[in-house]
Amino acid sequence: MNIRSLYKKVYIVLMLSGVLSCLFLYLLFSGFTNRIDHSLSADVQNSPQPVTAPESTYIPSPTPSIMPASTPEIYDVTSDDSLLRIVNKWHPLASGYIPDTLVIVNVPQYESQVLLPEVSSAIEDMFSKANEEGIHLYLVSGYRDFQYQTDLYDYYVSKFGKQEAERIDCIPGCSEHQTGLSVDLSSTSHKYELDVRFEQTDEYQWLITHCSEFGFILRNPKGKEEITGVKFSPWNFRYVGKEMAQKITDSNLTMEEYFQIIN
Repeated sequence: MNIRSLYKKVYIVLMLSGVLSCLFLYLLFSGFTNRIDHSLSADVQNSPQPVTAPESTYIPSPTPSIMPASTPEIYDVTSDDSLLRIVNKWHPLASGYIPDTLVIVNVPQYESQVLLPEVSSAIEDMFSKANEEGIHLYLVSGYRDFQYQTDLYDYYVSKFGKQEAERIDCIPGCSEHQTGLSVDLSSTSHKYELDVRFEQTDEYQWLITHCSEFGFILRNPKGKEEITGVKFSPWNFRYVGKEMAQKITDSNLTMEEYFQIIN
């Protein structure tokens, strides 16, 4: 064997050894890398994941609004020309009081009764409605001036005595008839009489049910004599306006009680 042939074989062996070494190193490095990747992947999977905090659902409570205190209604129950003037033996009218305007009422009546224009219109409407429903009312008395009231009171005193006269009707100057706001009502069926038996009539029952719709209230109800100063008068109705009539009727109080004017 010559030297050239020997070198050739050595060269081939060295080349193969190099190739095998490179292959071995490749395989070794590749496996190590895979193990690192696998380890890193496992670490990532096993590592705690960040937790996203839930969005806040807190809703602030509304700030309570402060409502202003309601102002109590103030009613004029003392002026002689007030629609709500309370007149009784403890609260008389001014001496010689006469309403500014009075008109003749166009309803079935005794002689020619006059009232304040607003009251006259209301009672005409009430009589008309009652007539449509077969109820025939009669106006016995409306406005009465001081002198008329004096004559009437003196008559009651002469017939029943002073104490009973004051229970039947007010002393002069203390009658709401002098304001033009008060009426005495009866009916044809009751022969135009003013007495407690009127309570038993269909006309009275109709009035009690419907009078507030037209602005009237029963002025001297049963069981309230100590408050009004006048005995139960089923014939006596007082005009106060529709809204107030409904309020007083619903309250089941007298005017004195409703407005807290009690002696």
